[in-house]
Amino acid sequence: MPQTRPPQRERWRLKGEEVILDNPILLFALCRYEVSRIRILIIGGAGFIGHNVALHLSSRGYDIVILDNLERASEWALERLEERGIRIIRGDVRDPIDLRGFDVIIHCAAYVDVEESFSKPSEYFSNNVVGTASIAKTTSDSDFILYI
Repeated sequence: MPQTRPPQRERWRLKGEEVILDNPILLFALCRYEVSRIRILIIGGAGFIGHNVALHLSSRGYDIVILDNLERASEWALERLEERGIRIIRGDVRDPIDLRGFDVIIHCAAYVDVEESFSKPSEYFSNNVVGTASIAKTTSDSDFILYI
């Protein structure tokens, strides 16, 4: 069986800090914009997946901002984000969002409890479908990179 090599990582220096680009979407953002530091907005960034993405990207040198309604965020996740100095803005995915100043938007805001979705279908539809459609519409007429 042939051995596979791990993927090569691009190394860049931004404001004197080394940033490892191991995500092709973020590499595209860096190439597309002449910015000194990539700013990433993570919508739903206080949830399980979102906060882990935020911590990972923050450790790679990216400037992370989180937008979350904090409705389902754990205290533990919020403490970890605070320790890293990651800014959290309280807001809802269904509300109008000012996306100016961000290079990449990562959408992680979703309700995921299957059992609960049967008892609260309109809440799940509003948050998961309407919220995602709102973000997609907001970013479709702009130069943002949206990752869902």
